Amino acid sequence: MTGQLVTDLLAPGSTFAELVDLERVDTNVFRSTFESAGLKALYGGQVAAQALAAAGSTVDDARLPHSLQCRYLRPGDETRPVVFRVDRDLDGRRFSARRVTAWQAGKAILTASASFHAASTVTSSDRDDLPRPTDGVERASRFPALVHTQEPVPTERTPPGRLWVGFHAPVAPDPLARACAQAFVSDLTTPDSPGWDDHVEPGPSLDHVMWFHDLQSPQDRWLVETELEAATSERYTYRGRMWSESGRRVATFAQEALYVEHQHQH
Repeated sequence: MTGQLVTDLLAPGSTFAELVDLERVDTNVFRSTFESAGLKALYGGQVAAQALAAAGSTVDDARLPHSLQCRYLRPGDETRPVVFRVDRDLDGRRFSARRVTAWQAGKAILTASASFHAASTVTSSDRDDLPRPTDGVERASRFPALVHTQEPVPTERTPPGRLWVGFHAPVAPDPLARACAQAFVSDLTTPDSPGWDDHVEPGPSLDHVMWFHDLQSPQDRWLVETELEAATSERYTYRGRMWSESGRRVATFAQEALYVEHQHQH
């Protein structure tokens, strides 16, 4: 929801479960419970993860999320609760579809569509050339009390926009929790591009689409790769991939956001 680096407002020892926890107010209505003392814009990945959690709470446990589409409408406020209203669009033989609207102070700040599938097997592409998480440089994180980030040491074969992201505390082992964690992580990174310089700054997110390939992996650290696709009319689009430490492709995502171009000072 915002491309600006935000100060971590989580207490040491905070967990991902606490950050995205929801209170069930009605059959299809949920409210966030995390309280922040800060005055920062609400992180978009957090709202997306909570929207997916709300949608998943209305679906049979045997149906796992396979896609999530979010549209960010307005900036959110960390100091106020967010209410999530779920519409049950479909419960078919193998698929369920949900629409979620996130409300704050009487205004919609996000809309999301999530699809769930009763899949019997898990298949995903594998790689054996990923850099090791231990071979890298620690990088500042938006949420240092919650996640740690590490940039692989660049080589001639290393593409730009690679970052290991892991949670300090283990994420719950159920597939929905892992999907929410992947949605949270996917919005933490922005692509590097040789065509950009210090007068271009990433701005607010507009749209975010994600596909989940493997929610069974027990690992809580993923390699996130991002690559710029296009930048025009004050908007940029990039795509990303997430890999487990074992080399399994766990998710694919794409995002459109605004960028801010600052005038050079002479």
